[in-house]
Amino acid sequence: MKNTRMQNAAAIVAAAVATFSAWQAKADNLTVETYTTINSTVTYDYVYVSNTTLRIANGGKLKYNNELVLPSAANTESTLYFTGTGNINNDDYSSAPIVIGRFANSKGRINTNIGANDYNIMNVTIGGNAKKDSSGYIDFLRIGNGPMSGGHPGRIYVNRWMNYAGDVARVRFDGENGAYSTIATKPSKSTLPLLWADAKATYAFEGVNGANIIFGSGSWWDSPTSKNFLTGSGKVRMQGDCDVIFHNHNANGANYGFEFRVSTNQLIWAHTGATIVSNNFTIKTTADYALPNGPQTGRIELKGLSNGALPVIDLCGTTQIANGIYDATPGSKGAITNSSETAATLVLGAHDQNCDLKIGRVFPGVTIKKTGSGVLTVVASSLPAVNTTGGSFMISGSNLSCGSLTQDGGAVGVVSGATFDLSGAAAGSDVLSHIAVTDGAGGGTFRGATLAASGVIDLSTATPTAEGFGEDTLAVSFANCANPENIQNWTVRVNGAGGNSLGAKISGGNLRIGKTATVIMMR
Repeated sequence: MKNTRMQNAAAIVAAAVATFSAWQAKADNLTVETYTTINSTVTYDYVYVSNTTLRIANGGKLKYNNELVLPSAANTESTLYFTGTGNINNDDYSSAPIVIGRFANSKGRINTNIGANDYNIMNVTIGGNAKKDSSGYIDFLRIGNGPMSGGHPGRIYVNRWMNYAGDVARVRFDGENGAYSTIATKPSKSTLPLLWADAKATYAFEGVNGANIIFGSGSWWDSPTSKNFLTGSGKVRMQGDCDVIFHNHNANGANYGFEFRVSTNQLIWAHTGATIVSNNFTIKTTADYALPNGPQTGRIELKGLSNGALPVIDLCGTTQIANGIYDATPGSKGAITNSSETAATLVLGAHDQNCDLKIGRVFPGVTIKKTGSGVLTVVASSLPAVNTTGGSFMISGSNLSCGSLTQDGGAVGVVSGATFDLSGAAAGSDVLSHIAVTDGAGGGTFRGATLAASGVIDLSTATPTAEGFGEDTLAVSFANCANPENIQNWTVRVNGAGGNSLGAKISGGNLRIGKTATVIMMR
């Protein structure tokens, strides 16, 4: 499928490196058979790269109306290489794809080395004949870049990638020359999903050499948009010793939000670092268990900006598990919301891990559930509902107002200077039945709770030193709590074991622990 004019052009077939200039821009097709560089704007209907490299150099732009086939013959390998400000296709999101793997045992690769403020637009279709490399991946894209400048990283704008290969197609974020390149989408240009994969296909995004995996959206002119991150029956896997970052590049804050909808087990979170939601970006879960979790990966971090661009996790009526939520912005600007009328649940502490919940805002319709045997450290101002089923839910460094408390086995603890406030909870949803007092963590206050008729006090401190029938006052206080006398019926445990006939009472608002006696009367 070679164009006759291009076959006869000595600049293409005779030179080791051919340079195309503006006079060739009207040619119908382009067939590249030797290492070729484009450094101006050229336009074709079809582009075929045959067992060689096509380089889009600084200032070059290749436009094609139908498709770019990489490579264009069986049993061959070809590379499309971007350097500097090299660009491909039209700025208005042409649907013309780069086709990889059309011919049997063919290997097509895209390499980038882009600088700041570069806009490289790609549609990619990966066919079933794509060849795997020795690592078992179809390595179709490697992203390298120069250092970020002017506040903007290099951006590869994507319309839609489609994977029909039935195998793992890998994108490598390579940090040899920096770690700021972004897979990005312009919201106002396309509402198509970013990725599509058939039932046997997987996209693998991997950070290497210190680079993070970054998904971005928008320029400052783009309007608020929501789109699916992935459709089809395939999967997406995040991997590497790196963070995964979702960032809105939009400079106009709250007026220009962007939302990715993520679903169920189509997302495999295998990267070792955090998952970061940054600027005015929203991750919306449309099925259960879509957020990163498990011992193989890190926590979720929310990073907002001072101009009103606030990151959001929208649970949308689902149940999610996370290894902790951390608001990394001073002033706690991140939020967990629920846009559905169906109640949503965020489960923390699974896999018996210690974790933290530091969050500025949790909206109504969300229950925070503590599970596992680990400790959840909470720094928050208000939670709609809390359900503890294991381990310890420790309030630290704040006055936490809670709208509802359900305890199915987990303990609640309050460290020095913090308050767990159930004053605003409805009757029956303010019942406290299990508290934890840990070494160095005393001094907090339970406020507005109703003490259950029976319960458990877990001490991880040393057994009280009072001898005989003496008492020790612990640095835990109770303010405006109903039925404080009930605590004398609670079981006191030390490090999980029985407290050797230890008893409890509340005196002067403080928790006091003392020894009880069994009197044997003899006649």
